[in-house]
Amino acid sequence: MRYSSNLFSLLEWNLDIDLLSDMQIMSYERMVKAVYKNINLDKALYQYFNVQKRIIECSPRKVHKSNEFTCLELYEVAINNFEKKVKSGEALLPLLGNKLLDASYSDGMLNDWNISFSFDKQI
Repeated sequence: MRYSSNLFSLLEWNLDIDLLSDMQIMSYERMVKAVYKNINLDKALYQYFNVQKRIIECSPRKVHKSNEFTCLELYEVAINNFEKKVKSGEALLPLLGNKLLDASYSDGMLNDWNISFSFDKQI
């Protein structure tokens, strides 16, 4: 965008503004500082918001289970520990998959349906 001013005839000036490019660079620099991998400068703005969507803030939450929900006895302790963390608002980021720091990864379930099942670590 080009902005020209002739408000004061003696102080005429031009200013070139490229907000999209500035946002791309700012997003790229923030992800580099946060140690994300596979950052692409041309896609940095998209990647930045994609990464932000995957971050789970610490906040107490309610757990809703279907009446039909069943769990193998083998997993009951893990499910109960996970529910306690969710209810108390503990950090859930350490439980997320190793793709969390990959800026180029796009979680289709999360992006399309706001659902993520990328837990791949023991609880």
